[in-house]
Amino acid sequence: MSYVDTTFERGGDVVKTLAKVYGGWDSSKRTGYQFYDQQIVDYRGDVTLRSAVWMFSTHVADLDAPPEHNDEDVREFPLDLTSRFNDGQLTASITKGRVSVMLALNPALPWIVTSNGKPAVDWGPVSIAEYRNRAFLLRHMIVFNLPSSKRGDYKEWDLLPFLPGGLVERNRRKH
Repeated sequence: MSYVDTTFERGGDVVKTLAKVYGGWDSSKRTGYQFYDQQIVDYRGDVTLRSAVWMFSTHVADLDAPPEHNDEDVREFPLDLTSRFNDGQLTASITKGRVSVMLALNPALPWIVTSNGKPAVDWGPVSIAEYRNRAFLLRHMIVFNLPSSKRGDYKEWDLLPFLPGGLVERNRRKH
């Protein structure tokens, strides 16, 4: 089951991603409780996008809280957490366990080239909310999968000379 839904607005200039974090919040042996999911969608022409969303929490020290409450892990994503984040390029909001992310594609974004040589926007991790001594961080990555170029020699089989019996004539010098 996919917990991410990616759509486009303004003719594809704005990428909008809705992540159902409450459903995909799970524990990892190495990093604790977190959310990760991705979706591949058709973009323009033969280009597809892979939209990936990571969300995790980290401890924020609260000096007034009892020591036993300062190290609690968030086992379930809080459904009562609401937050809005806007830094001028990325807009994110959290409501009822869902994270909505909007990003207008433009040259000023943090563009990278992946290890596979694909162009991508890699945003974050950035803190978008605080809740009960935990900061919730969001990372959003959009990878552009460009159509693959054809490599190697391709032969037009209908243009090759054929011998009687349907065999391809491979070496004309022998005849």
